[in-house]
Amino acid sequence: MTTSSTIVALDARFSLHRMPHDPQFRTLYIRRRTQLLRQLLQGDEVNVTVRREDIVENRKQYLRTRILLLTKKYGHQFDDRSLFGSSGKTSRARSISRSTAQGRLPEEYTDAHLSPVPKYPEPVGGESYSFSGVQHIFDQHKKAVGSCRFSQDDKYRLACCSSDGMLSVITLLPHYAQGDAPFSIVLLKGHTSEVTDFAWASSSDLIVSCSLDGTVRLWDTYSGNCIRTVQDHFRCGILSCTFHPKNNNFVVTGNDRGFLQVLNVSTGKFLSDSLVKTNGRVLSMCFDAVSNVLWIGNDNATLYSFLFDVLSSKFILVKQVHLSSKNVAITSISAMTMAPSGLGDFSVMKPPMLLLNCSGNALLLFHVKDTDLRKQQLVLRRRFIIRQKKFRIRSSFCPLTMSRRPGACVVSGSEDGRVLFYDSEKAPVKACINELQGHSAPVLDVCFNHDESLLASCDANGIVIIWKRV
Repeated sequence: MTTSSTIVALDARFSLHRMPHDPQFRTLYIRRRTQLLRQLLQGDEVNVTVRREDIVENRKQYLRTRILLLTKKYGHQFDDRSLFGSSGKTSRARSISRSTAQGRLPEEYTDAHLSPVPKYPEPVGGESYSFSGVQHIFDQHKKAVGSCRFSQDDKYRLACCSSDGMLSVITLLPHYAQGDAPFSIVLLKGHTSEVTDFAWASSSDLIVSCSLDGTVRLWDTYSGNCIRTVQDHFRCGILSCTFHPKNNNFVVTGNDRGFLQVLNVSTGKFLSDSLVKTNGRVLSMCFDAVSNVLWIGNDNATLYSFLFDVLSSKFILVKQVHLSSKNVAITSISAMTMAPSGLGDFSVMKPPMLLLNCSGNALLLFHVKDTDLRKQQLVLRRRFIIRQKKFRIRSSFCPLTMSRRPGACVVSGSEDGRVLFYDSEKAPVKACINELQGHSAPVLDVCFNHDESLLASCDANGIVIIWKRV
């Protein structure tokens, strides 16, 4: 990471102490610091009278002096080695900040139908989720960015959706000419209200989105053109959407009245036989790409699993589980099924895992037992503590670790502005293996690209941060 990016990371770390009661000021300060550093960097490149080695040394000296001044004024907040790339073996040595999250879950998560959380021995080795700092900061959206996701086949393409009614597709340019911007942004305009969810197609040329304006839109991600617009049958807000993993001609949507339905993208019509009513607003959904099971979560603490029969165009209910006696919203679902080794041998599979964000300060990790869909049981493997009460917080699996280790590493946003990393194989007091602090508002979504080289996070102030992993 360049020294200028390290300076931005340093400022982001101390931003909470400058104006603790004015998050808008903190955001504007980081934006302005980023702009000034970019201008300084361009000026240094143009200046041919100064040696490159002297420029680098001057920046490092500036960084050391700034650390001393900020530490003297605000106190020692982090390990300095994290900024200079120490070769430490733990995640503390390189992360922007690190602390362990502790606490007890609310009583609503002690459902008798769920298996108790087992005790796990301390693993011999661990994955180090260390980051060299902030790679990019984007502020093209003026309202909250509710979701951000990397393309499935291009690790440098990221899409975001916002409450301002727009989506944006960011293409990072790892190799760019001097004087050019290191990224390009395409804005997708057409929705008239908040964009609540979106999904990439298997290729990175199409995106489907849904909105509170009651429409589903299909977009060309390169031109920014809207290819198709379809109105919801009930003319109510659509809260979630996703492509069928085996056939991207089908898009599943869930609306504000609890209805689940399938859109045929080619014809632009919803399949009438696919209509299913659930007992709450459909806030989250995802497919298990291996079993093709669709998992649905709503605002009534109910988790559904369905199979979609393409021939009959109907949903087949597989399982319905009520997680709580209280009105807890399931705001995010991620599913993961991987081979037991990194060799790609899928002849023997690990049990599928589900990751759920629930309002009530809980991130839940489930194992799905039994290959027979009719006999499947959800076993609650771990509970992690996050801050989540009123925002629609999302999380995701770290994509590579499922094939390397017996458990899972997961990453989640939080309403306290942190990005949290958890290891399911570590003891509860050590489960939080890292945290990133750079946002001044609740972090609503986080996601890795497919090789885990970059992490994206977005917040309620409309800021998107790209973090570069060590």
